[in-house]
Amino acid sequence: MIKINSINEFNEYRNNKIGYFLIEDKPTKIKTLHMASCPHINIRFFEQKVINNLEKNGSYYWCEDLKEILNEESIRECLVCKK
Repeated sequence: MIKINSINEFNEYRNNKIGYFLIEDKPTKIKTLHMASCPHINIRFFEQKVINNLEKNGSYYWCEDLKEILNEESIRECLVCKK
């Protein structure tokens, strides 16, 4: 699993539409799993959480293989991706 630290990294993984994003929300301790093509993965939310707020409320991760993410605790699937 790779932690995404910059807008360039985010755009690279987002544009490939391969793999999965895991968005960690620190206040709720919930990690939400999204497919890379999910419409809920957008640059504005990433910028707010990671760049502007300096990851105080959470982080973004990318992983090519779902098996790597399944070992994480408190994961829920995005309802849009689940359909």
